[in-house]
Amino acid sequence: MAEEEQNKETQIEIKVIKVISNKEKKFLEILRNSEVPKSLISVIYSPKLKGYIIIETDDPEELYEFFKGIKYFRGFSNIELSDQDIEKILKKEEKSLELKIGDLVRVISGPFKGEIVSVKGVDNEKKEIIVSFIQSSVPIQVNIKMSDVELVKKEEYESNVKSNS
Repeated sequence: MAEEEQNKETQIEIKVIKVISNKEKKFLEILRNSEVPKSLISVIYSPKLKGYIIIETDDPEELYEFFKGIKYFRGFSNIELSDQDIEKILKKEEKSLELKIGDLVRVISGPFKGEIVSVKGVDNEKKEIIVSFIQSSVPIQVNIKMSDVELVKKEEYESNVKSNS
């Protein structure tokens, strides 16, 4: 019964911790390899936040003492984040490409990474394109998210084809 009352009183807090800039991943690696206190509920890392990592905790004092032993830790920040702020940080930025039928694009992520494909259709509402593989002996069309491609200049493609011949 006393434990239930204690859990009701425990408040989960979002804290922003300061770490040495460009050492965020090293700090997280140390965390992964450490016996972390149970008061650390979650960790949010984004390359957009140079020098900062967001944590969720029910005991900031305990974590502060723990983090002091990690060489890249610089303290807690006074920055307060709303749920909307965290959503913006976590949301993948969609590139706004102006693509049209016939454009050549390079797939930059997913199972077809590295392939140069031709745009056959554009769905701006869904942020997807229909593409056809150029070097395929059988015509194959696939839907790909616009955020997974980058525009290829025709001159770049032609010089690539000539050098591979």
